[in-house]
Amino acid sequence: KPSRQQQQQQPNYQNPHQPPPPSYQQQQYQQPPQQPNPYNNGHHQQGRQAPYQQQQQQRGSYGGNPGGVGGYQQQGGAPQYGHGGNQHQQQHQQPNYVQRGPISRNEAPVRIVPIKSLNPYLNRWTIQARATNKSDIRRWQNAKGEGTVFNFDVCDVEGGEIRICAFKEACEKFFPVIEVGKVYMISKGSLRPARKQYNPLNSDFEIYLETSSTIEPCVEDERTSSIPSINFNFKPVMALETMNTGSIVDVVGVVLTVDGIATIQRRDGTETQKRSLSVKDDSNGVIELTCWGNFATNVGQELEDACAKGEHPVVAVKSARLGEYNGKTLGTISSTQLLVNPDLPEAGRLRHWFDQAGGAQSQATALGQGSMGGRRDRRVQMEQIMEEGLGQGGKPDYVECRGAVEFIKDNPLFYPACSLQRNGRTCQKKLQMLGVEDGDGGEAKGWCETCQAQSIPMYRYILQLKFTDASCGRWITCFGDQGEVVMGMPAGELQRVPEGDERMHFLDRAKFAEYVVKLKVAEETYNEESRIKCSISRLTPVNYAQEASELLAGIQLLLDGGDNRNVRPRY
Repeated sequence: KPSRQQQQQQPNYQNPHQPPPPSYQQQQYQQPPQQPNPYNNGHHQQGRQAPYQQQQQQRGSYGGNPGGVGGYQQQGGAPQYGHGGNQHQQQHQQPNYVQRGPISRNEAPVRIVPIKSLNPYLNRWTIQARATNKSDIRRWQNAKGEGTVFNFDVCDVEGGEIRICAFKEACEKFFPVIEVGKVYMISKGSLRPARKQYNPLNSDFEIYLETSSTIEPCVEDERTSSIPSINFNFKPVMALETMNTGSIVDVVGVVLTVDGIATIQRRDGTETQKRSLSVKDDSNGVIELTCWGNFATNVGQELEDACAKGEHPVVAVKSARLGEYNGKTLGTISSTQLLVNPDLPEAGRLRHWFDQAGGAQSQATALGQGSMGGRRDRRVQMEQIMEEGLGQGGKPDYVECRGAVEFIKDNPLFYPACSLQRNGRTCQKKLQMLGVEDGDGGEAKGWCETCQAQSIPMYRYILQLKFTDASCGRWITCFGDQGEVVMGMPAGELQRVPEGDERMHFLDRAKFAEYVVKLKVAEETYNEESRIKCSISRLTPVNYAQEASELLAGIQLLLDGGDNRNVRPRY
């Protein structure tokens, strides 16, 4: 008869129809962990190692079944084979994933994404691009608040372009960082749909920067040197005729003529400079390009000087706005870029076409009447203003005349203008003079109705000229800077000259000088009477060399049987 110890060492052949022993017996007769029972799946072995017991307890705490043993479930004192009594609960039992050791992070460098591949579903991205254009900081104000904003355009190695905007704190942070022509790594911005009415680039999105965005400058290397400094999508001039007004286009052409600079008053009362030039390309189309602001004063002056020497530079214009005024015209906007004689294949081709392939003599088609002889800004004689009824119908006309100053009225010559700053500019409205007050150092002051304040006057010209050509003479008005050209001195200096013979000396000195003037001819009503008023918007001394050259070209065109109505001096 086996001993009690031998009985304990015998395999546990348990009758499946017999209930298991009480729990205290299971705990009393534990088998050592060194001798596992090969006929049991381990659930009866309560003497397992401590880690295993902890795992079993954890399984029970997460919805496991601690009452199940031996692969069957005990119900009502009778064991049941199979999956146990609560099969649905076991199916939903979750495994126990115990965190062991540190988590491995993905520290791989972020790959550079082409600009053309950017989309709102791309979370992590970095672009490497060159800044091609940068705006000034502008202030904005609306119902949601106010702040500052600036934007810049970038281009990558694949030719993709996109506009990047920064508002408020981001504007202050990144504006000093960006420099046109430099390459940057840009990331952590948000993508928004591009506002096509303001954004001429070929991307459907814009990047908005936050203070958490990153912009890192790149060193010029083999990759960055292949990123273009600017991308063009040139359109033939003749193709602009069928394009929608307001389109943003790129053109390249030869400059035929350049107007003098003129000062224009905007609707908000501020002043700006403008200059018009005509551009021709090998589609034999000619269009007028109006340069505003710095384009008129800087690049425009360079082009005017070149044309005065008989040269015809090639210009490449990016992002000019197509307008409609007596035909199609182009105008610069804040994002426009204008390059003179650029190192581009298209520019070289046009240079050869114009100089050697007959481009200079080819008959051109003017897209707008403002270009090469249309009704706007065309050369007329003074008598044609009345004969053709210019300026009537509620719409002003702009024409050119060549003539001389025959006479200057000595009263008024100038007016006291307000010198206060309003909306970022000098007011310049006429003052009601108050006289000299004590403590002002003997300096008179005036009252400005617009500013509702007193101001020390600054004097501006308001000359009445008798301007005469070969046909007749007319009285025309000359304001501000144009008056300084006629008189050869600022209005403030002439105001200090005593009235009488001494002042008349300066008026006589200004007579009989010849000018090419651009006139605004408009109808005005005064005391219920309508009259035609002519005022100078641009005044340039006659360039006799340029005038003679253009007249000879017109004569030659007539001798060849052509039409010379579109040939006239413009400078």
